[in-house]
Formats: sequence, C-alpha cells, structure tokens
Amino acid sequence: MLTRDYFDLLVEHLSTTSNQIPHSNKEVFQVYYDRIVNVVNQLKAIAYDNPQSDPRLKQTLAILIYSSITFSRPQANVQASIRDPFFQATFWSVYRYIPNIIVFVATDSDRLDVERMQLPAIEVKQLNVPRDHKNRTVALPRYSLAWIDANLRSGSVDILDKEGSGKNNNFESDPSPNSVTMSSNQGSTWTWGQFKYVFFSEGDQILHMRQSSGIYDMVDHGQGKVVVVPHRMQTLPLMQTLPDPSPQLEKLYTSAPSLNLPNSTIVQLDMKEFKGSCCDSGRYEVTDCGRWWYQCGEWGLKDINPWIQFGSDGYTSPITTAHKGKCTYSPEIQVCTLPKGCRHPVPPKASDPKYPFIGTDVCEEMPIRVRLGPDPSLPQQRSVDTMKKKKAKRRDDAASVRVLD
Repeated sequence: MLTRDYFDLLVEHLSTTSNQIPHSNKEVFQVYYDRIVNVVNQLKAIAYDNPQSDPRLKQTLAILIYSSITFSRPQANVQASIRDPFFQATFWSVYRYIPNIIVFVATDSDRLDVERMQLPAIEVKQLNVPRDHKNRTVALPRYSLAWIDANLRSGSVDILDKEGSGKNNNFESDPSPNSVTMSSNQGSTWTWGQFKYVFFSEGDQILHMRQSSGIYDMVDHGQGKVVVVPHRMQTLPLMQTLPDPSPQLEKLYTSAPSLNLPNSTIVQLDMKEFKGSCCDSGRYEVTDCGRWWYQCGEWGLKDINPWIQFGSDGYTSPITTAHKGKCTYSPEIQVCTLPKGCRHPVPPKASDPKYPFIGTDVCEEMPIRVRLGPDPSLPQQRSVDTMKKKKAKRRDDAASVRVLD
C-alpha cells in the first residue's frame, strides 16, 4: 500500500545520483560527496526533533542493511567511498522517527565501518551469509529478514516495509539466531516483545514521513495483511544544480542529455518540516527508447517539472518514480483526489491536527495515463533512436555497395 500524497511517506534513493554521474567524473562526484556529508550533519541536527508523536513509532523495530558493496558500478572505486555518508544519512533520517534500530552487516570490515560511525543503534549484528559466485554477500537483506522473522515469530508483528516483504515468509535456509554475532550494544535494554511493527530498508534511502498516525492506522486496520511501502524517489545529478559548471563539465554532460535540462525548475523543501503535497496522478506510459526511460533524451524526464530538493544541499529528484508513478505538486498541503470507485471521497482524519487528511479506503491508483514519447501504435511515429539506427544502417549498406562496385 502507498500513500495517496507522495509527501506523506517517501524515500530519496541516493545511489542513483552517484551511479548516474557521467563517466564517474571526479569533480562532479566530489560535489555530491560534499553535499551528502552536509546532509548528514543537517539530519543529525534534527534527529531528536521528531515531528510525529504517535506512540507506535517506539513499538517499531527498524532494520537497516549496511554493505560497502557497490552493485551498479563495482568497477568505480570512487563509488565505495560514498557508501558511508549514504548510510549515515539513511540512519539519522530513520532515527528521527523510529529510535529502535538494528543494523545488519555481513563482513568484519563492514562491522568495523558501522562501529566507527558511533551511531545510536540498539545493536549491530553480523550474519554468516554465504557468498555468491562473485564472492559478494548479496543475500544479506534476505538473511536479515529471516533472522528477524525467527525472533519475532511468536509475537504479532505488522510490517512497514521498503522492499515489499511480508510477515512469516518462507526463506530458504533460514539462519538460526545462533549464527549471529552481536558486535555492539549501546547499553540499552530491550526485549523482542516490545515491538509490534517492523520497518525495513536498504542503506541509501533518506526517509521522510508525515501522518504517521494515519499510516499506522492503515497497518492496524489490515490486521497483519497490509504492507505500507514508501514512494521511492530517484535522485539524479542534474547539471543545473552544479555550481557554475565549467565548459568541460557541460561537454561531459552532452553524453547524458537526460541530466542536462535547462527548462527544469527545482522546488526546495524544508528538511525539518516540509510543506506542500504531491498527489497521485496515475502513471506515465513511456515509449521505449532502448534504455532506462529516465534516459530517453527526446522525452523521458525532459518535460517533467518540478524537481524537488530537501534543503540547499539535498540531492534532486524528479516528481516521478522509476516505475513511472506520476504526482502533481502543490505548494500547500491538499486533500488528494481519490478515484471515483472509492466509497468515501474525502474521509477526514483528525489524529494529527497538522495533517488532518487520510483515506480509510484502499483504492486503486488514479487511472490517468500520460504518454511520453511517440505513440508506438502509430507506424509513422517511430522512436527517434530507432530511426537514427535505421538511417545509419542504410548509410553502411550504401557504403558496402560502393566498395563492392
């Protein structure tokens, strides 16, 4: 289940920025490294100022996964250096709402990395995770969930989940709790019985939450059968956010036209207590251009506005998701329109006076569909990339004929 207003529960996915920097350029990478370090300090400064007061937040156990592995660009050593501030930003953003956090690691070096961060986690646990064919511990998230499931199986646990995992899943080779090494303890005492909810996340996603009472009400109403998932906003290294980009950088970005968008507008949101709404407006239907739809130069992100940024140093995200979710931005908090099939178009919810609107019905997303790119059903409107490839092939074929002649 997702919230009707994207701003009520979303995460900023950070590694899409570092992965999309053209050619992993060191100058650009340093800009984003410095920015995320500043974001970590800003999140630490507000970590003990939780705007949400629902007592169920303290009944929630947050599970965060730390791994220094860089899956998308393992050949770029510079990618590994940014994993630490990515994780610290994730940790402090979650800690602001959910103070009980267990960090899972799979290697001695990762355990030492987390311990050096001196984070107020209730535990750091190292699991014995089998290696894959590339000697990577990619099974850590699955083993972490299995370990938590084994310890909470006797209790009643609902799931607030970032990856769509539910309760009582059957995992292959469930690790026994005895296979876990307890590597640090912050001196706090706790028992499994005090937790009723679980929040699960990978280590590069900054959490923003409003209307926590309404979100927990939805989970409770589902009686263990409801999973609430945040909207996952993909951050990207938009050239227009670089300070005075040099001609060299502008030339560099010619290889990534989807990240050089002169007509883009950026809305800067207050990280501490941001205003506005971004209401579900259905989905985009994107004509295939042979690559990730964000990277379609002639369409894709070209005309999507505005972009959002949390604070002056935050990374920038288009107001859409990797799965083509679409929302409409408003500078004021709004009651989001619901599909006609919902029984209660505007049900009030006064559990939080600041954000009094929450839908009690589970409704489908808005049925609106917006086409990006030429309509593939019309033969005269072919993909620009496809036409270029065919034109190049005709030139090559003509050249071959001339050589044979």
